[in-house]
Amino acid sequence: MPAIARPTLFSIPRVLPRIHQINLATALLRSGFMPFLSLFLYERGLGLAAIGMVMGFGSSVQLMAAVPGGLLIDHTRGRSVWLLVVAVLVLASSFCLMQAHDLVSLFCAVAMMSLAEAVVVPAILVLNLEGLAPHGMIDRVAHSQALGHMGRAVGLMLSGVIGSHFGFSALIGFEAIYLLILLGLVWRAPMPRMPVERIAPLPMNTGVELILLGVALGLFQIGNAVLHVLLSLELAKKGQISGPMLASHIAMIAQVAMIGCSLLAARVLRRWSAWLVLAASFAILPIRCACAFFLSASWAILPVELLHGASEALQMVAIAGIIGNLYAASGRAGSRFSCVMLLQGLGTAASPLVGGYIAQRWNWPTAFILLGLFGLLSLALWVLSRPYLKSLSVQR
Repeated sequence: MPAIARPTLFSIPRVLPRIHQINLATALLRSGFMPFLSLFLYERGLGLAAIGMVMGFGSSVQLMAAVPGGLLIDHTRGRSVWLLVVAVLVLASSFCLMQAHDLVSLFCAVAMMSLAEAVVVPAILVLNLEGLAPHGMIDRVAHSQALGHMGRAVGLMLSGVIGSHFGFSALIGFEAIYLLILLGLVWRAPMPRMPVERIAPLPMNTGVELILLGVALGLFQIGNAVLHVLLSLELAKKGQISGPMLASHIAMIAQVAMIGCSLLAARVLRRWSAWLVLAASFAILPIRCACAFFLSASWAILPVELLHGASEALQMVAIAGIIGNLYAASGRAGSRFSCVMLLQGLGTAASPLVGGYIAQRWNWPTAFILLGLFGLLSLALWVLSRPYLKSLSVQR
């Protein structure tokens, strides 16, 4: 069998392959308007309760559409039907936002945005794994994740500049431009398919293993997702930095950390097992909460967000590698990935409710301590489940 060349850790080709161009375009599309939706709603005169209701409705729609979105990708693999679906949803949601004068139209726009997100995420994963030999999988996934985070960082910076100078309507226009770029890249000639090494079917019930993985990720997200929000609110309450500037700074810190950690994750996964990498990512949450507890908010935000980027990057590369390994045997990466993301998303959706209630019922330090316990719970579940997780591995 001929040796398979692996790219060096930080090597970037002179001309990016088309799949990397697609990753960058997708990252720009996802950072064009959605991160600023709450500010847009606030500018339209909605109160905090109404904004929370609209955002919560969008999260619920995305959760319900996660598995159907993955099934759509699996059944249209090799064709670009999913891209037409995303294009129609994005354009329709943009039109609704421009014409929105009541909550009903806002609900419709946010629902269509969430449906598009539920389709795009598994679609990009399948595109990255399509026709790829298992031994080159982890390098492709790591580079794709790093380029995705780079695109989101650039997109957030551009959106901040454009939005501050030309308003939110300009962001909607630029989102349409990003969509046209993505359409052009995906609709071009099919990517060359490399011969894929077909491996034997997995001996264990991978459905149970993916459920355990998803539950552990969900428990982790209950404590993880709201931590930076609580720190941001504490900083905003002290008036140390303006709201928009604070949001952009926090997003940039996390994305920059994710770029470097995504590239390092490939080397880490080749040296250690995917189980150990995910266990280390779960252990990061108590450390973040300890930083938030012992340091003042202005000093804690940097280590908390850097560790946030590290844990998210390790998890995403490891999960994509695991799903890719299953895809080589089953050919259903989209639906499997969506099932894991559904369980993780339940924890993400519950996180603001849990963290907000604890902070309001007691105080900030108590919230940081209790949120850290969810990291320990996810780590404990992961350790206790190890005998049942032998099939969740990554090809090295």
